[in-house]
Amino acid sequence: MAWNPYDQNEWDRGWTEPIPKRRRSPITAFIVVLLAAMFVWEALQMPPDPDARFNLVVEDTIAYAYGGTDKDSFNDVRRQLDANPQLRTIVLKHVPGTTHLGENTRIAQMFRARGLNTHLERTSFIASGGVDLFLAGQSRTMDCGARIGVHSWKGENGDTPRKLGYDPIEERMEAFHSTLDVDPDFYQFARDAAPHSSLYFLSKTDLERFNILSDGACEGTNWFGFLNGSAR
Repeated sequence: MAWNPYDQNEWDRGWTEPIPKRRRSPITAFIVVLLAAMFVWEALQMPPDPDARFNLVVEDTIAYAYGGTDKDSFNDVRRQLDANPQLRTIVLKHVPGTTHLGENTRIAQMFRARGLNTHLERTSFIASGGVDLFLAGQSRTMDCGARIGVHSWKGENGDTPRKLGYDPIEERMEAFHSTLDVDPDFYQFARDAAPHSSLYFLSKTDLERFNILSDGACEGTNWFGFLNGSAR
């Protein structure tokens, strides 16, 4: 008798014969091993402490940046740069923002004054004040897949541009971005893209529109040739 899917007794009884094991093809096994290797590699790329204060890990002419900046970060970073005059590029690995906009802006200006380039790897994540540090690069490049998050600001007393009804730092930030060869309209766009409690991740169109990258396009592709992350 054929199995009747509408007969409740059939469902209760279930299968009366063992389900044959599915054989994996060599290609499937290879893909499984490849994906496992990718996950291990991703884990190795994560910073030891994503919530740590801003720090540079120097390797020859490259410094890898981790953590957010605060009121004491400018002097810390200056000491590290002075001790490593050979540095040419800052690779921002995981820089989630800042607790002191003024000092963060000074660090960005110091990067530009020293002619440092900035780069984002495929697994990089930057947001808020971390974006301004990236924009400070004399040359700004990124691998496809890096995430660049922007949002509005919130003061220590809870003030926001929407709550105040105006933005007291708008002109200053527009001028700041202009000195970095970034479209000054980027500040308003980033501020209005998301409230302080969330993030908006820049798209490929956004990168091109505001001249975020020096060459206008991210480098590299995802596995199987598809662009990912911010390049969507």
